[in-house]
Amino acid sequence: MPSASPTGDDFGRALAEASPVPLIAITSTADIVFWNRAAEEAFDYTAADVLGRSAIGTIVPAEHAEELHGLIAETRARGRASARQSIRRRRDPAPVPVDLSTRLVRDVLDHTELIVVGYKDVTSIWPIREAELVRALRESEAQYREIVENAAEGIFRSTQEGRHIFANAAMARICGYPSPEEMLQAVSDIGAQVYVDPEDRRRLIAMLRERGAVSGFECQARRRDGSAIWTSQTIREVRNEQGQLLYYEGLLQDITERKRLEAELLQAQRMEGIGRLAGGIAHDFNNLLTVITGRSLQSLAQLATKHPLHRELSIIYRTAERAAGLTRQLLAFSRKQVLEPRVVVLNELVAGLTSLLKRLIGEHIELRFAPSAEAGRVRVDPGKMEQAILNLVVNARDVMPTGGRITIATKNIDFTEKNPHPRLRPGSYVELSVADTGTGISRELQAHIFEPFFTTKPEGKGTGLGLSMVYGVVMQSGGHIEVQNAVGHGAVFVMILPRTDAPLEAVPREASDTPPRGTETILVVEDEAEVRVLTQEILQDAGYTILSAPHGDAALVLLERHAGVIHLLLTDVIMPGVSGGVLANRIKPLRPHMKVLFMSGYTDEIVRELVLTPSLQLLEKPFTPEALAIKVRDVLDSG
Repeated sequence: MPSASPTGDDFGRALAEASPVPLIAITSTADIVFWNRAAEEAFDYTAADVLGRSAIGTIVPAEHAEELHGLIAETRARGRASARQSIRRRRDPAPVPVDLSTRLVRDVLDHTELIVVGYKDVTSIWPIREAELVRALRESEAQYREIVENAAEGIFRSTQEGRHIFANAAMARICGYPSPEEMLQAVSDIGAQVYVDPEDRRRLIAMLRERGAVSGFECQARRRDGSAIWTSQTIREVRNEQGQLLYYEGLLQDITERKRLEAELLQAQRMEGIGRLAGGIAHDFNNLLTVITGRSLQSLAQLATKHPLHRELSIIYRTAERAAGLTRQLLAFSRKQVLEPRVVVLNELVAGLTSLLKRLIGEHIELRFAPSAEAGRVRVDPGKMEQAILNLVVNARDVMPTGGRITIATKNIDFTEKNPHPRLRPGSYVELSVADTGTGISRELQAHIFEPFFTTKPEGKGTGLGLSMVYGVVMQSGGHIEVQNAVGHGAVFVMILPRTDAPLEAVPREASDTPPRGTETILVVEDEAEVRVLTQEILQDAGYTILSAPHGDAALVLLERHAGVIHLLLTDVIMPGVSGGVLANRIKPLRPHMKVLFMSGYTDEIVRELVLTPSLQLLEKPFTPEALAIKVRDVLDSG
């Protein structure tokens, strides 16, 4: 009777030998020390063939060696191993699917340990299990294929040489091909045909060699029709067991819309920053110009026309007026100007400008006005809107020195949740477009054309403030402006303004040519000493009694001490300590009948919307003595 060693009594060995279950015993190192007759029948090895040999390489395939060592460790630790399924090998060497279980046996005399393994041959049900596995595999593959084909992202495999060997439907769609098959056939060199800049692929390959995988690699790709899109790629290397590169596998997303929105946000932030700078410069500059223009006019009024200094002072005044025009355009761009809006019909406003526009552009350019009869009303500052249209037309004229055509058109347009505008809220709008047949504007210039002092005109031919002024007026009116063009085929500037159903408003009457006078008492509060003194002199010359204070705190003290009536508070807005707005609010309970007139070259602290109302009056700096006298009288006479 074959056996390994006398590790048990004869009766126990006889039972093991006679067991219909294949039983073997192995040491902790996997050497076979017992083998019964059922094992001989199951595996076609006799006891003499296997005793003393390792189970690994005989009945245990080499690829299951790690599994066997785990089985031995578990048995020694717990006394048994949980039942499991595995594969063993016959002599032929056919695979034998088995259910197996183990027990730990210890010899109390020599303290040896053996692992007894019992096997159950499940070959008869193997075809059933194999069929189940095949079916499960096919279902899994079908699910995987469905996920890949229906994915929103492009999924691809490509070779190091630059050919696609797999692409899903989304990949083909993103790249502009009707099907993956057509894409695989058409693209033979990814670097040259797909990448806008072939250097991007070379950088990507270098990163993959270094890291093995790259996530979120952004670059521009060329679609089948030649158009460029922005893509984000996540790619990994796939290698075989020998470490050889088989292919690249990755995901591709079209991020063109995201990049566009990012660019718009950056441009908006940059324009906002430039606007704050421009507004701050205009504020300080307007204080200086107020003194220059005011003193110039005062001096001119005292000099005869033939006086030698009259011409010099006139030049100073006209120069200051030009400088004031520049600051007004800066404030327009920064959306810090004061608007005096009213409801107008845009068609009528443009129609009233056409004769002037025709004279400006000359006979070599044709002007067309194509209004939509249904174009609705808008609420804008008519004067500033006329200036904006004039600037657009003059710019269009300048890009057509040899002649061409300018077309102004209007129409209604609606934006909804389903048909949104990226920069405007859903609602009803009126669109006004100014199109020319010039050379168009390159994409690089489009990012800068609305910036102040940016110009493509030769030196001395313009300040570059025309379009920035248009931008400010439209944006401050609650609208949006954009340029649409194809280089070589002209440009179209599109203004989109909120539509209103409010009734038309009466046109304000023009002021009298004679500067008005008065006898009321006025409190002037201004932190710039030169502006304060000038304002006081102008109003005193007009007959008013003047009290003055250099800042808000001093004005409050003066009010407490002055027992008489003060008819008007004339205060600067931006001052150290107590601002003009805060001062007016503090005085109102103390002097409820006192009127208030603000003056400023920078209106951001007056009202967020920067639109005048009957209860909010503002005198813009720089102002002339006549403008100051007229505004003060208007406020004093208001109800």
